[in-house]
Amino acid sequence: MSILPQRLVHSGIGLPRVIREIDSGDSDYFLTTGVPTYTSTTCVDTVALDARVRVGRRIRALQLNTGFAGKIVYGKIMAIDAGTKTITVDQWIGGTPSASQLYTIDGYIADLPRAEKIVETFTPDVLVHNVWRSRKTAKLYGYNYMVEVMYDSWISPDALYDLRECFRFQLEGDDDNIIFIPHIDKWGINYNVYLANPFIFSLTADQKGHKGFKIVFNAKENVSRTPQFQYSGYGYEYANDYGYQL
Repeated sequence: MSILPQRLVHSGIGLPRVIREIDSGDSDYFLTTGVPTYTSTTCVDTVALDARVRVGRRIRALQLNTGFAGKIVYGKIMAIDAGTKTITVDQWIGGTPSASQLYTIDGYIADLPRAEKIVETFTPDVLVHNVWRSRKTAKLYGYNYMVEVMYDSWISPDALYDLRECFRFQLEGDDDNIIFIPHIDKWGINYNVYLANPFIFSLTADQKGHKGFKIVFNAKENVSRTPQFQYSGYGYEYANDYGYQL
């Protein structure tokens, strides 16, 4: 019987999200030369939209607040109108960008369907010293985070297709700059992760999907403490006691 803290997430409002970040040296990175304006769901540029502005990519800009440094906000591109130079996003995470702030296209976003199970495990990272007469001293350095996202019965080929760019680094040798968000409605709870298992899945009999598919991520950094165990999923105190990294 394991006593390691585990959280078995059966349901929630938001779906799992995987983000792959790219840097300015990547050929798919783009910085506008225009003077954009923004609404709560759009970005309208003053120059023609670049070919690297594509559906499913991450668009990022700054929100300026008096007395504070600019805050980076982002959205997932959902639609593009080249004629009006309008980019439509699902929402701006963190708030609407300020007018005239340049935007970058700097990543890929894959929103996964609702999983049958999401199991998150927090393993204590403890350094133990044996001192005089077998007495022990221990220092806790946070918790190693691992998450398993399971689609045992069925997952569509479209969902796997959406993941292709997030995992392209496996083939190209790029750094694994991947962010995992267990529930997108709790976007502040996110982890820097790397892919920790092979893809194993089988084709269903009607060949319209796959079964037995599972994604396993491990965090690159320890988290400071485990979540408060509640009966109702991602509920009260979740944002305060879950996922903050050291």
